Amino acid sequence: LLWKRPIKEWGYRVWASSKTQSNSRFDQPVDITHKLVADGDYIYTALGHNAPMLKLSAKTGETLQTFAGSEQISEILYLDGKLIVSVHREINDHKKGKSHGKHILLYDAQSGKLIWKTKDIKGIKVKSGLLEKYTSLYMAAGKDALFFVDGMSLVCLNLKDGTERWRKPRPHNGSFVA
Repeated sequence: LLWKRPIKEWGYRVWASSKTQSNSRFDQPVDITHKLVADGDYIYTALGHNAPMLKLSAKTGETLQTFAGSEQISEILYLDGKLIVSVHREINDHKKGKSHGKHILLYDAQSGKLIWKTKDIKGIKVKSGLLEKYTSLYMAAGKDALFFVDGMSLVCLNLKDGTERWRKPRPHNGSFVA
């Protein structure tokens, strides 16, 4: 064991309703596994469900940087020195089921500077009931483009400035080819 850090505000008790708390391992947002990336000597993650993104030393676990405006992380991608982060648009009220939508933010991984931020994005609902509010974007990035699902559309953004390149409707028969 090299190091360990406590993670506050984590687990089913955080995102479950107080009336229906259960021990079910399925009572969790589907994106909780998308909140950690590593690059060389650095780890980028949040140490809590609603916490901001941190840059940690992979060797010591020490916090090296906090990324302003990154609270409510849903997904993190790392590409060529940039961090692409989707965040819930509003602070989640764990007792309400309404979806808050998302924003996508692009940060310079070295300086922590916010390069751009999108307007409101719906995402796609992947669970029902109390967890319906946690929408996902299923982001993918490469070279100079970012792709994601927004409601019934597949969207491509210019990675340099966040402008929309194109938006295509998703097929309605359940199949999806990109």
